[in-house]
This record gives sequence, structure tokens and C-alpha cells, in this order.
Amino acid sequence: IISHIAHSHIIPANRNIMAAFLKIKEWDNVKIEGELVDMKYTTSSGRTIEYHTSLSRTDTDETSRGNGACETIYVTKIQIGNLIYK
Repeated sequence: IISHIAHSHIIPANRNIMAAFLKIKEWDNVKIEGELVDMKYTTSSGRTIEYHTSLSRTDTDETSRGNGACETIYVTKIQIGNLIYK
């Protein structure tokens, strides 16, 4: 079953897309478009953290590229029903 589920982290490209995500309700038909991205950031304490997105449905543990098969998606377009947000 693990190869048929996803744990996705979402980075909205702008405020309009973020607002669209906040409008999603249970049972809505949602389609997102964007790109898989890696992240590198510095914490307030000065520690640098790198996070790599999963690129495969089979990288399922902490030693894999995706740290447990999580995808990080930079979302540039979202469709909720017939409404499209960019």
C-alpha cells in the first residue's frame, strides 16, 4: 500500500494559491500543478537544513532521498471543481 499513497508538502507560489488551498472542503475535486523542489534554509539559530523531495514511489525510509517518500511541491496552479487559481 505504501507505493499508492503520498505525503506531500505544499509550497504555494503566491497568496492567491494559498487562499485557494484554504477554501478546499472535504470531497472537493482538486487538481494541483507545479514542480517538485528541494529546500535549503537556515533556522533562526543559524543551523542550515536541507530537505530533498522524493522522486520515486519506492523510497520509503529515512535513508532515502525523500526522507520517507515525501514530496515537496511548489504549486503554481490549483483547480477546485471548475475554479482555477494561479
